[in-house]
Amino acid sequence: MSETFKNNKKSNLSKVISKDCILLDVEVSDAEEALNLGCEMLVKNGAVTREYCKLIIDSFHKNGPYFVIAPHFALSHARNEGNCVNRLAISFLRLSKPVYFGHPDNDPVNLIITLATPDDRSHIGTMAELSEILMNEKNWDILARGTLEDVLNLLTNN
Repeated sequence: MSETFKNNKKSNLSKVISKDCILLDVEVSDAEEALNLGCEMLVKNGAVTREYCKLIIDSFHKNGPYFVIAPHFALSHARNEGNCVNRLAISFLRLSKPVYFGHPDNDPVNLIITLATPDDRSHIGTMAELSEILMNEKNWDILARGTLEDVLNLLTNN
């Protein structure tokens, strides 16, 4: 891995997630409520408008649980239609009780990252960093059981 990528890698996630976009051990009634909660953090943070939340929910209803990409884990997102994404950002939501999204293999879900990207390219580095984090089993344990500080440190100081 190039030194430039390593240096950018350390700082990219810290630019797109903040403490106010991490919510741990909350209870929701269903997948739609979980998706809305993950997106609402980005609304409050100013990264997206409420229209983006609607796009995620509409996509979920139209396309099914395609963003449930690993056991117990969803990466919710939608296309930036109508300029409802102000900047690249992510939120992290950990549920106290998992909910079902309808995925045949990876349900139920208790970890949700919501990705907001203003275009088709700006998130590529962020996704590469996130993928690297998720490839380490110890990191899954931090996401599943860690404190707010543990999760924030993992996602910003990879």
